Amino acid sequence: AERIAFMKNTLGATLSPADAYNLIRGLKTLSVRFDRQSENTLKIIEFLEKNSAVKTVHYAGSYSPEEKSIQNSQASGIGALISLELNEKYDYKIFAKSLELFDLAVSLGGVESLICHPASMTHESYSPQLQAQIGITQGLLRLAVGIENSDDLIADIAQAINKAKI
Repeated sequence: AERIAFMKNTLGATLSPADAYNLIRGLKTLSVRFDRQSENTLKIIEFLEKNSAVKTVHYAGSYSPEEKSIQNSQASGIGALISLELNEKYDYKIFAKSLELFDLAVSLGGVESLICHPASMTHESYSPQLQAQIGITQGLLRLAVGIENSDDLIADIAQAINKAKI
């Protein structure tokens, strides 16, 4: 008990009662929330892949048949994270700023939809050479898809694409 008390005090590795309650409460609805996020993600991917403004869409298993096989062996879906690049006739900055339902943030796993610009946010500290080597382009955008209505999310993406046309 003394060792656990020491580790708790030193590392802060225990949750407060309120945090523990919220964790338990959140776990009870996790599968429902994730099912909704996964459904939304698939609908958004379908919309993006059919849209001529979009150059590429990346998601778990989309890189190659081998990657898809690995993804399918490890998970029952693709998750709620996708990346995209608009073609050269569209300004990615205007697109990101024009979104109304997607907040600009790097967080993942919440119930809200988010957009991130990896080159200036999550991978900003990487050299331009390393960014290029690992596929982080200036036009790459990452979407963390939430539980909002999928039609609303797609309409928001569509209006932002229209505003981003150069």
